[in-house]
Order: sequence, then C-alpha cells, then structure tokens
Amino acid sequence: MGSEAVRACVAINPLDTLLQQSVVEQIDIPPREARFAEAPPQFAHGKLGAWLKRSLGGTDLLYLHQALALASVEQDLNVVVSTATASGKSLVFMAAAIRKILSGNSRVLVFYVQKALGSDQLGRWRRELINAGLSPDLVAEINGDIAVTDREHVLDKSRIILATPDVIHAWMMPARSAPSVARFLAKLDLLILDEAHVLEAVFGSHASLFIRRLRLARQLAVTSSARRTSGCFQLIATTATLSDPTGHLKALTGCEFVCVDENDNGAPSYGLTVLHLEGPEVGAPAERHCADLVEQVTDGLQDDAALIAFADSRQGVERIIRRVGKKSVLPYRSGYTPTDRRAIEKLLREKRLRGVVATSALELGIDLPQFSVGLTVGVPPNRKSLRQRIGRIGRARRGVFAVIAPAAAFTKLGSSLRDYITEPVEGSPLYLENSFIHFQHARCMLEEGTAEAAKQDDQELRWPPAFVDRIALAQPGAAIPKMLEETALFGRTRPHLAYSLRSMPGEQFFLRHAVTGETIGTIDHEKALREAYPGASYYHYTKEYRVENWRSFGHCNEIELRPQRSIEPTQPLLKTQVSVACDLEGIIDGRYLESDRGSLAEVHLHLTESVEGYRYGSTVLPYSELSQRDRRLRRKSRRFPTTGVLIRINEPWFAGDGDHQVASRRLIADSLLAMLASSSTVSVRDLRAAHIGVALQNRESTRRANDAVVICDNVVGGLRLTEPLITSLPLIFDRLRVGAEQVGGDALLPLDMVHRLMRWHAELRLASPTIAGTAVQTGEIEIFSPGSIVSVRVRGSFEERKILAPAMIATGAGEQLMYQYESDAGVLAFVAHDQVEPCGEDWSRSTWDPVTGSIQELT
Repeated sequence: MGSEAVRACVAINPLDTLLQQSVVEQIDIPPREARFAEAPPQFAHGKLGAWLKRSLGGTDLLYLHQALALASVEQDLNVVVSTATASGKSLVFMAAAIRKILSGNSRVLVFYVQKALGSDQLGRWRRELINAGLSPDLVAEINGDIAVTDREHVLDKSRIILATPDVIHAWMMPARSAPSVARFLAKLDLLILDEAHVLEAVFGSHASLFIRRLRLARQLAVTSSARRTSGCFQLIATTATLSDPTGHLKALTGCEFVCVDENDNGAPSYGLTVLHLEGPEVGAPAERHCADLVEQVTDGLQDDAALIAFADSRQGVERIIRRVGKKSVLPYRSGYTPTDRRAIEKLLREKRLRGVVATSALELGIDLPQFSVGLTVGVPPNRKSLRQRIGRIGRARRGVFAVIAPAAAFTKLGSSLRDYITEPVEGSPLYLENSFIHFQHARCMLEEGTAEAAKQDDQELRWPPAFVDRIALAQPGAAIPKMLEETALFGRTRPHLAYSLRSMPGEQFFLRHAVTGETIGTIDHEKALREAYPGASYYHYTKEYRVENWRSFGHCNEIELRPQRSIEPTQPLLKTQVSVACDLEGIIDGRYLESDRGSLAEVHLHLTESVEGYRYGSTVLPYSELSQRDRRLRRKSRRFPTTGVLIRINEPWFAGDGDHQVASRRLIADSLLAMLASSSTVSVRDLRAAHIGVALQNRESTRRANDAVVICDNVVGGLRLTEPLITSLPLIFDRLRVGAEQVGGDALLPLDMVHRLMRWHAELRLASPTIAGTAVQTGEIEIFSPGSIVSVRVRGSFEERKILAPAMIATGAGEQLMYQYESDAGVLAFVAHDQVEPCGEDWSRSTWDPVTGSIQELT
C-alpha cells in the first residue's frame, strides 16, 4: 500500500494500519456506561458544593466511586481510591484538599512520584482553586528544580504544596526546625499519595520509613506550636494497579485505610483494542520496526489526536526518534534538564506534537486526552506496567494499543496478552525489615533530631520490625556491622542527600557540553557505564554527541559531551564479575542445599560491572589499547555488595568452558531472570544475572567457578529480591515446563533442559558449606598479596587498582596497615587496608611479617 493510501486509511482509524501487521492476539475491550451518585452533604452545599458543581460542568452528580470516596473523606477517614486509569480519581483528593483550605488554616502536601506528574497537574490545581473562589497562588510546586533559597518562601506563601517525596526527604526533613518548615508541618492536615502503586519494592521500602518520619516530624511540630489537634494528618491515596490496596497502604504508612475499588467504578470508558503485533523485541531491529510504525501512524492521525510509544531504553528512545526524524515527534525520558523537559510537556499540553516516544517516565498519570494510539516495544516487565501504559490511551475516544514483540513473547512466559490484561496484577512487596534501609533512615533521623522521639512513639507510628533497635547502630561511635560499613561511609555527611529514596546509594553524573560548559542533563553511574562510557556515541534530546571525558571533583562527577554530526551508534564491551562469599558468613539464613549434582544457596556477594571498551561497527576498541593514546579513554567500573542466589550444577552439559556449556548457563540465567521478573513485582532493572565471571571467595583467596549461575539484586546492599528462587523454584520450573510444552522451540528453555533442572533440584538437601582456613602466626599480619587486583576507594567510589606492596604508615593514632599502588602512569599512592575490598578473581591473601618483610601466601 502506498504512503498516500496509508495516510487516508489511518485518518479514518489507526487500528486499520496496525491490523496490516502480523497480529498474534487481539483483545477488544467494550465501552462502559457511567454510574452516578449524589455528593455527600459537606460536598453538596456552600462554597464547596458550588465549586464541585462548577468542576463537574453544572451537574450535581458524581461518578459512583467518587461519591463513595468523598463520603469517607467527609468522616476524616484515610481513603485509597483503587480504580482504573482515567476514572477521575484526582477529583477526590482535589475536593478533599479544597475542603481543608475552605474550612480553616490547614496545609496540604501532595506527593507526585515523578516531576512530570507535578508539572502536568499544577495548572489543573490552579484552575480548580479559581473555580473555588480562591487565589491560584495558594498552590505551588517544590521539587529538585526549585532553588533551595526559594523553597521557604513557597511554604509561607502557599497552602497546597505539590512535591516529589525526594525533595521533602532531602530538603525539608533535615530543615524541619526552620521556622517556615516548622509552621508548615504544624498545620499539615492532609497528605495525598498519587499513583501509590509506584511506592513498592526499593522506592516503597524507603518511602515507608520516610512517611513515618514525616508523621513524627508533624507530631513534634504540633507539640512545639501548642496547636490543638488530634491524631495524624489525613491520608488519601490513589492507584490503578495495587492487588491489595488497604494492606499495602497500611504497611506503607502505618495507618488504616478505607478502600473504594474497581467494583464501584462509575466512570464511563470509550473502549479499547489491544493488539500483540509480531515483531522484534530488542535491539536495532525492534527500534527500526517501532520507528516505522510511529511514522506511518502519525502521518495519518487526525489533527486533535496523538501517539505515544514506549521503549525501556533511554538511548533506544533517542535512536527511535533519530530514525523517525520529525520535529512533531519528540523523545521524553529522565536525564533531561528541567527546561527541556518542560518544553516538551508544554508542546504536549498545547497539542502541538503528533507523537512522543518515551521511557516509563510518561507511564504514570499524565492526563493528556489526545493520545489515541499507543505502542510499546517488547513485553513490559509486568502486568502493572502494561496496564499503566495502556491507560494513557483512549481518554477522549476509542483507542488502540499495540505490544510489539515476537509471537511467543507471552506464551514462553506461560502467559498471554489476555492474561496480562485480565488477570490480577502482581503483588507489591515492601522490604520493611531490610537492615540497609533501616540504617539509612536512622542516620537521617539523627540529623533531624528525632531519633529519641521515634523510640517513644513506636506503637503509634508502627515502625517496621527491628527498626527502633537499629537506630543505635547509627549513633556516633557505634560498632557498625561489616556489611553496613560501606553504606555508613557513603552517608557520613549530609545523609539526606547521600541516601536516595529511589534506590540505594549511587553516584550521579552531570552531563556537560564540552564546548559551552553548560549542564545539559544528568545520568546515574549504572546507566553511564552502558550509555555514556568514554568514546561512546551519545544521543540526547535529538542531538548527537561523543563522550569525551569523565571527571571527578571531590564528590562532584561530570561527563563531557562534544557535539558531533551523523555519528553511528557504539556498543559497550561490558564485563560483569561476581565474587560470592562461600563460607558460613556468606550464606543467608542457613539457606544452603547440596547434592552430588551440585548446590543451591542464598548468598552475600560483590558485583563488579565494568566497561572494557566499545564496538564501533565491526571494529572492537578495547580501552587497554585506546588508553595508550588517550588517557581519558580508560576502563570504568562500579562495585557494590548485594545478595543473590548461587546455582551450581556439576554435570557435563552445564559445567565447563566449552561453547555449549557457556550457552546453557546463559540460557538458564536469562530464563530465571525473566521468570522472576514476570512472576513478581520486581523490575528486571533491579535484577542481574551472571553465567561467566563467577568467583567463589573465602577468607584466603578466590577461585573461578565455571559451573555456576548467579541471579542477584542490582541494588547496593541487596534486598533479597531473588529469594523466590530459593522458596519457589519448583513452581518456576513448572512454569518453564508449561511454556516449553506450549511453544516448543520458542520457549525460554527447551523441555529437556527443564527436566534436567527439575532432577537436579529434587536431589538437593539442606547442608553446610565446607570451610577451610589457615592460621596466622604471632607477629604476622594478614594482607592482600602484592600483585592482587582489588577495589580501592577513590574520592568516595571504588576503582580497581593493582597492589604493589604493604607498608605500616605512622598516623595520629599510631601505625596503620596501608598498601602502595599505582594511581596513574608513574604516580604512586597509598590506601588504608580498610578502604580495600577484593574483587574479581585476580587476588589472594598472604601473611606479612613487618619486621622481616617476609610474605607467605595463604593456601
């Protein structure tokens, strides 16, 4: 079909163009009639009733779920509204907020989990305040883009604050005693949690303690101000994808909630067609396929309609946009400057774009009715994510949404597109007993001056188990367990900035324009290794750059980007090394099973990820060669402790260095990773798998394991996200078996391999690892052997270095064991023993006699 015919066809119905593709599965969701109810008394009369009638376009009727929710709000109960996307949940909390503002001197705090959400909703809040006869200046936004010097003025001037949880944690909580902050907290009567389903896993686990800290800070502010009030502030939460809304919100906040759910949803819907289109799932073919569809569909869309496409890779989004090549279709992802991000949002709100290609940054809560067509590259990580993406479509007319993925993409997971849309969503775990998270928030509370008060209010605030006891670990001079030492060191100053709510501690880099010196964006360390490594082609907001240099100034890190024209993509040469602690201390909760065929264990480990160079076309460019000509082109790495599951199978088909064995281990690692991500709420981005580069480590040395697969948390410190591989492995194997029987060669694992894994697991029995050790003689010191490749802490982060020799160096507190190493070409440096960690395979331990200089390797 010619392009003119395609445009004519799409202008009538975008579905026709998508149906020309290879359709694997089609689901038609019918439209739904509205159900109405009258507003409860407080919201039906007076100024509040007049505002509500104006907001509803002159009617006195609410959707059923809105009326039920406001009836509970009227009773000052905590409410969670758990209905589908585009059902009008925002009206409930806006009505509750305006009720507070009209009835007294209350303050309202609204948490939007993404900056884009707050920016998108700010205009709507102001319109609603004007409708209520109030000044639009009573609502304001505070996020990381608002200057610190302006924030206290905003608190004094405004009564409704839209904020990200991050900025309240990082700025307001340590400043809780500042006059403007204390006044705001004392008058805080309503906390709104929009898109509460995002507050799960790592983010939610941090948020659970943060919200309790906020509740405690409010209690202390009320006491200081002698304000007459009772109980906590009221809470209202909204969600479209929580499987247990009241249970999750109680665990998250420590408060009881009333739920209005989908059974009471009175909002109408226009109907939707959801398609599974056969196509590539990852890489350049998938990006080309998506770009072609974006171009075809946007060519023929009606003037008031637009398309949104999702891709999970930030650089993938940029490459798709680069291929589409239209000014009317722009990218949207994290890492842009506030100016660039708001410019895109403004164009979207003004309906001046035909389409946008985005990461999950636009997956939540963006209220833009023009999106009538949606695409997503590959199967999203879970049902929640797919339903959120679908929820962006069809808010003003019938819509169509397509998942572009191989024909067996769902069936190989033992599922289908229909299952993803109709079955209950996955659970929302919170890791409320995690010691790493506990320590970080305890350290923040010491800075806030609330640690002692926390111990007294344990019952009312419902702190997670063991948290109050662990506050003592954060006290100055406390004996910190070894596993927490790195976390403690990272946050020794300004813990609120060091400890992010979004993840465990990690480095952030500013992206600098090499010519102008301006900051054009940000990127975290993990993404930098994959996207912005030295020498890489980097695409940013439709422009092309070459990564020129990484620089660090204290704890300030930046990456310099030089503009280029028509550059081709590069691919990083990534290497992952996993050092598994294989002694008793390394086994978690005694979870070690063994048989003659191998073993299974939940373990502590260290993960080192490095970029060794890059590929440009067919040319491989390792840094070991590039750095000889340009010292800026050097290997970069990150290293962190975490938790995971170690699988060892000593059978010929699995153990060994042959291509067949390596391929078998890779296939099993990838399959278990996919199953774990698809059967739980853990994002695949929070997990890692390794089938090579695994080393088993004890006190003396390390040895390479070519019979092992490791699935671990991609989270500093580890949260035991991989625990189901210990507790539910037979169920996972059974799902793999079903998938193999249904789709044969397209399955994640072939059926014979699944059966081998089942036999291996059936023979495992609880056991203890064999521990061997060597005694250290009197007068000797245990050291890392000269020549060992280790991780050395440099300016707060770990970098790999080669130890040259041990030395005892005089310090103010006496003599200290240190190591000499080469920090740069011909430049020697020293590092303290307690700032060195083993990594990879190229290290060992020795005994050293400082008097004689004798070194004897431990065996």
